[in-house]
Amino acid sequence: MPLNETSLRYEAERLAATVWWPSMPCRDVGEGVNRRSRSPCLAANSQTTASWVADLSGGSGRHWVTATAAPCTGLFKPVRVGEPLDLGPTPTDVADPDSLWWRHERLHRRVLRNPAALLPLYAGERDEVERQWLAAPPAPAEAFAEADCLLAGWSATVAGARVPDARPMRVRRFWRRHNRMALFVPYPRTTPSLQRSCRSRACKWFEVRG
Repeated sequence: MPLNETSLRYEAERLAATVWWPSMPCRDVGEGVNRRSRSPCLAANSQTTASWVADLSGGSGRHWVTATAAPCTGLFKPVRVGEPLDLGPTPTDVADPDSLWWRHERLHRRVLRNPAALLPLYAGERDEVERQWLAAPPAPAEAFAEADCLLAGWSATVAGARVPDARPMRVRRFWRRHNRMALFVPYPRTTPSLQRSCRSRACKWFEVRG
């Protein structure tokens, strides 16, 4: 069937649940925050590497990818077959701020601490962007540039939220170990405030000091 915003996100996360955690209910979009927090990419001691949804109905051949871990925290962006994109260095098992995948991990691993409280801080804006892009997809390079801007803002918003870590201790230990192995600092003590300037899908973030 043709994709809409709900089916795109629902299908990606349903498949993640089916492949990795068949016995766990996947997140149904629109059923509330508590249901969202049970999504496999937010509840398990593991994670996906990326998500890809293809709409082949009517010969349209539209494709949407996150290019980041955890579809429930990521943003689906339009891509085109035969149109390569420069996404920076290929991610490895060592954290790299020049890698899109690792930049998203700062958001993803922060949200993991308390999905019910932190995901709603930006999910509404994220979902609205996806709806707009499904209705009128921008050029892939343009979409990825704006998505990187949005990611920086969402990361700052989530990092600035003071909420308790709701994870079981065993899950905290799991992520502490993996963060150390990757030389990754997910929760910096100081987070610079950011000011966003967006014009015609062009979006830049500026660090505001003082």
